[in-house]
Amino acid sequence: MLDRIFRYSGIDLEITSAEEEARLIHLAVVYELSLKDKRSSPVDKRTLLIDIGGCSVEVTISTGQNIISRDNSGMGMVRQRGPCLVPRPAA
Repeated sequence: MLDRIFRYSGIDLEITSAEEEARLIHLAVVYELSLKDKRSSPVDKRTLLIDIGGCSVEVTISTGQNIISRDNSGMGMVRQRGPCLVPRPAA
């Protein structure tokens, strides 16, 4: 499938794991929070991030840039309405 997309569009897609997706979203949130709150260092911040997706809900707890815990429920918005079209591997 990825080869067909590349041949048709010239776009080289990469599928990331659930762990990598959580890490990248976490980094974006930490970066955004540190830009908006100049009074404290992002190292000191405790963060609870809830990512509601189509096929899952990812909950990440962190301190600064360090992820302490993450959990994937396997129940997202699309699953509330019916089966998910693309099953995700278990985290």
